[in-house]
Amino acid sequence: MDDDELRRLLEEQTAYYRARAGTYDLDMAWDSDDPELRALFAPVEAWFAALAVAGEVLELACGTGAWTRRLASRAEHVHAVDVAPEMIAHARRRVGPELAVTFEVADLFGLEPGRTYDLVFSSFLLTHVPPARSARFWDVVARSVAPGGLVAFVDAAPDRHDEEEWLAEGVVRRTLRDGSEHRIVKVFPTAAELEATMAEHGLAGEVTEVAGRFLVGTARPARR
Repeated sequence: MDDDELRRLLEEQTAYYRARAGTYDLDMAWDSDDPELRALFAPVEAWFAALAVAGEVLELACGTGAWTRRLASRAEHVHAVDVAPEMIAHARRRVGPELAVTFEVADLFGLEPGRTYDLVFSSFLLTHVPPARSARFWDVVARSVAPGGLVAFVDAAPDRHDEEEWLAEGVVRRTLRDGSEHRIVKVFPTAAELEATMAEHGLAGEVTEVAGRFLVGTARPARR
């Protein structure tokens, strides 16, 4: 895929999440009271509860703020970034004015960190990072985490591959509730591949599969 085609694909991906903002929480179940769903997500919730969330946090691709609210309840401040202003509008309402959160609309693949953070967190973002942007993305992550800080993420496990409608390698079609179709980036790196990628960028970490559906990972800047 050449640069122009990748640019168009990423524009479609942005359009998809902008259009999906109003129904995103209907499709996700992080706050569901359904006991089966609660049991399914319980290992991820337990992993998150054990994270060292404190100080200053950078959240990449905050979406509608489900994790932003959780992060902000334990951190001093959260800087939450998303490419879709519609997603951030929902996140603002979910978080409310009482928690210390700053929101920013920005292209994550062009982000330039102006400072470092105690925690750099993302949820269901890594599977949307095209291979051609991976090095730049991880460079930003590595430069954003403070010495002694933590990188943490949750994402879909590789065995979720068959749930997608594939158009080409790394490209799937998603259909929204209104019938509109969108191409988006979808890749499924393994735990070992993610650990190797982080190591290439000076991050020593561990990635684990939980509940047969999710990958959770943490990493810290490697000592030099």
